[in-house]
Amino acid sequence: MKLKWILKFFVIFSFERCVTCLWENCDYFQQLQLGVTYTISSPNYPNFYGTKPFSCRWTAKAPLGYIVAYNCYVEVPQGLNCDRDRLLLSRTGVLDVSRAEVYCGKQWFTADSFDESGVIGLLVPFTTTGGRFQCNLSAVKKDCACGYKNGALKTPYIVGGTETRINEYPMFAALVDLNAGQVYCGGTIISPSYIVTAAHCLTKRIPDQVGILVGDHDYTIGSDTQYSALYRSSSFIVHEKYSSLTKQHDIALIKTAEMIQFNYGVSPVCLPFRYQWSDITGQYAEFVGYGTKEFGGPVSKVPLKATVKVISNTECSQKMSNIINDQVCGYTSGKDACQNDSGGPMFYTDSKGIVYNIGVISYGNGCGGSYPSVNTRITSYLKWILSKTENNYCYM
Repeated sequence: MKLKWILKFFVIFSFERCVTCLWENCDYFQQLQLGVTYTISSPNYPNFYGTKPFSCRWTAKAPLGYIVAYNCYVEVPQGLNCDRDRLLLSRTGVLDVSRAEVYCGKQWFTADSFDESGVIGLLVPFTTTGGRFQCNLSAVKKDCACGYKNGALKTPYIVGGTETRINEYPMFAALVDLNAGQVYCGGTIISPSYIVTAAHCLTKRIPDQVGILVGDHDYTIGSDTQYSALYRSSSFIVHEKYSSLTKQHDIALIKTAEMIQFNYGVSPVCLPFRYQWSDITGQYAEFVGYGTKEFGGPVSKVPLKATVKVISNTECSQKMSNIINDQVCGYTSGKDACQNDSGGPMFYTDSKGIVYNIGVISYGNGCGGSYPSVNTRITSYLKWILSKTENNYCYM
């Protein structure tokens, strides 16, 4: 099935009108299709809805064995105990939204229905001053999992960073030049069929020449983990607006020739759906890659990780030129991505230990000096990723 459609509230929904309505003139139902992402939003979104009272309800049903995944942003008057404008979510699919979870104020949230059905309700009273909300919905398997990190014995420090634990990041992948037999770029597993990487890692290359190494650690010995596997590339999808001059829109997808087999040492990252409207400036992220330990130095035989602080684009622009909103910068003195790390991940780990890929390593000025690294901001390209792939993704 061709991909995920992002639909909008009016045209949006192929949501069918209910025949018997408790929510008069604003009651919708949708049978979710696999591989399709639906978007629901308040009237006039992204503008605020007006000051007249109304109520709307959206019921979604996933196929048997699947649940409804919600990724929502709500911005409505706070009230006392959410007694004014409020968004209701029934994870049990009860149509009258009794015992529903209640959301108000300004926040984002993610949630899954408990079974095949879920219901969203919007109640707007006479006292409203206006508000808005938007939710992405999709059907995901009940056992949907992403972003899990593995533990093991720690290994010693290396110049400029730390060697990762064996299979610590099962979503990390390396791009291999099959002609030279060398790792030359990084990537991240986002589904059983796709790797996200940098566009500049694929220029002047053809799929037959690029392998995807997953589940490995020291790629020179091949005996330190049982999960290593090499997959061939089937096709490249480079962003249409990629500029080799400015490195803007430096993002691409690789489709593998066969499905990637998931196990303890190989599994997908979480795409940052829940951080689409969040500012993570000041938080810490990790670069992972087989790149050089210093500019012009030798390539590492094992994946290294370096923790950097996410800085604002304003601060980044003081050192680097042509920074756009679709890029995210990181800087910590002495810590950085370096040569051959390009295309690899910029990971953000939340308080629950779930790993999200917030950036694709793009470029810098030297390594570990006084200049920040510039990376492609994944949240700016989620719709593009959805439009180019036919996989379901976890909304965690």
